[in-house]
Amino acid sequence: MTEASEKLLRFRKPIIGIVAALVIYALLGFVAAPWLIKKSAVDYVRDSLGASLEIEKVSVNPFVLSLGIDGTALDTPEGDPFVRLDRYFVNFQTSSLFRWAWTFKEHHIEGLEVFVSRDGDGQFNVDFLAQGNDAADEPAPDPESGPARLLIHDFAIRNTAIHWNDEVPPEPVNTEIGPINIAIADLNTLPERPGSQDVVITTESQGTLSWNGSLQFNPLHSEGRASVRGSHFPLTSAYLKHDVGFDVVDGIADVSLDYRMSTSDDGSLAFEVSNFNLAFSDVLVNTFNQAVGRPGEDREVLRLGRIGLAGGEFHWPDRTVSADLLSVDGADVHLYRDAQGSLNILPPSDGNTEQAPPAVAASEPGETWQLALEQFNINGLTLGMIDDSVTPSADIGWQSLDVGVRDISNMPGAEFPTNLMLTARDGGTISADGTLTVLPDPVVEFNVTIEALVLAAGHPYIKSLADVNLDSGALNVAATFQSSPDDPMKLAGDVEVTDFLITESDEGSR
Repeated sequence: MTEASEKLLRFRKPIIGIVAALVIYALLGFVAAPWLIKKSAVDYVRDSLGASLEIEKVSVNPFVLSLGIDGTALDTPEGDPFVRLDRYFVNFQTSSLFRWAWTFKEHHIEGLEVFVSRDGDGQFNVDFLAQGNDAADEPAPDPESGPARLLIHDFAIRNTAIHWNDEVPPEPVNTEIGPINIAIADLNTLPERPGSQDVVITTESQGTLSWNGSLQFNPLHSEGRASVRGSHFPLTSAYLKHDVGFDVVDGIADVSLDYRMSTSDDGSLAFEVSNFNLAFSDVLVNTFNQAVGRPGEDREVLRLGRIGLAGGEFHWPDRTVSADLLSVDGADVHLYRDAQGSLNILPPSDGNTEQAPPAVAASEPGETWQLALEQFNINGLTLGMIDDSVTPSADIGWQSLDVGVRDISNMPGAEFPTNLMLTARDGGTISADGTLTVLPDPVVEFNVTIEALVLAAGHPYIKSLADVNLDSGALNVAATFQSSPDDPMKLAGDVEVTDFLITESDEGSR
């Protein structure tokens, strides 16, 4: 017998034992574990939640410590779809023993669909999940222990969708949020170890919400960039229109910002936003009369080319908010006043003209916010109103309104240089140039110029007072307008009316 044969015979039992152990381990991992996981999950959902769970396939690789679950379907106790999941995959790493942290190479969720609903009584279909979580039997967490140590090298959620059905609003809301794609590298709760995330969420109307940057939980620190783009107004309006009385039919949002968030040793939060840029374009707003009891049919009330905010910043706990520019461009406003005198943008009057002013909470010392806006512009706003409360019906409006205000702030005594130009649809202009002070008391000082403002547009209002026709007339004004707490209204200057003609309605005499 050779020396090698003797060594083999000597270690035959240990080798057989190792092989047998590996075979048993493999059988337990590849065969027994999937069956046990599937059965335990199905039994738990049935017995504890009263719901139904189906799993197409469970696969376990005991040698690389991975778990895969394919074809998961969870239904509510009523038998309605709640969760559909194509694949769940997690890969545990033995390096957890050296890091003293739960460590995973991969944690992937693919093809997840969640069906969330709320019935007319406000009951959510997810409430059944609370039946299997008895918080009273769980020990309270120790606040000094900190979060569990966790490290996931590759965390991903792909092609996820949330189906939302809400029966609470007067008009039920049905929408889909998705696909949702989230990718986080090195998601962890380890001290001073940041990860990086990339999140993209798409709505049913093809709007997108995205977020990317760094993320650290211990201590909390995150910085990056977030953006919202596309059409989000119809879903928002579905909830708000019944309360505010306006329906935002269309519009495109484009919002982006950089942010930085962190906590200090004492637990206080610091948060700042920079490069905040916002634009809402092609916005269409209609009245929604049934919500507030306004009479008449719904009408278009606003068509907005663009409203934009540029260079915004926010700093906490410094309590400062600032922006470079806020502009409203190409707005077209349509108003309607019915025969009873009700304006289509206001709720009907209940006859009670005495209303208590809204309560304003007093600012505590140290709670003052500093607000600043370098420039505010309104460019090319048109305003028209059809007024059926007079006979004949009046159709009046302004062809263009342009406003510019600079150096706006909430500092006491701050003066805002202001200029305004109005062009009437029927002819004539009104311009004003001066300063405006808001705090501590309103103070206004403007040079006002009115040139060739056509007066005949006011004929329907004269007609209701006297049976005459206002055929022509033009108003010219060059004056200074001042207003202050000591002198609420002071107008000094020249006023001129030219080519003024009133005739009698029946005979046409001058």
